[in-house]
Amino acid sequence: MQSIITLTTLFLATLTLGAPTIEKRASGSITLFADKNYGGASQTFSFNVDGQTCIAPVLAGNIDRQASSVRLSGEHAGFNCRLTSSQNCDFSEGTASTWFFDVNIPDLSSPDYNLDNAARSISCGAV
Repeated sequence: MQSIITLTTLFLATLTLGAPTIEKRASGSITLFADKNYGGASQTFSFNVDGQTCIAPVLAGNIDRQASSVRLSGEHAGFNCRLTSSQNCDFSEGTASTWFFDVNIPDLSSPDYNLDNAARSISCGAV
């Protein structure tokens, strides 16, 4: 009888702990290129994040305001990224930025992105 009470108590105790939280994480990299079609000087940023995170608040001088194309480590790979024309991933109204993308961009001057030679920071996260 004592063992039944103990098992019942343990069972009830586990019910009160709550379900574990599943955290979405994203790992990958994004490379910015100075020329269209993935040419010229480049800089790669690797990340392992949960949620949308500013992975590059400031870009190095060789790519700051000079990116013309973007290549991801994988397209549709469970993460997306966003570029902005301000440092520190400031996406406030009036700041030029791309939408969230999960594909390579051979030409940032295309009407879909319109951010050629303007990127100053990068945000990426799990989708």
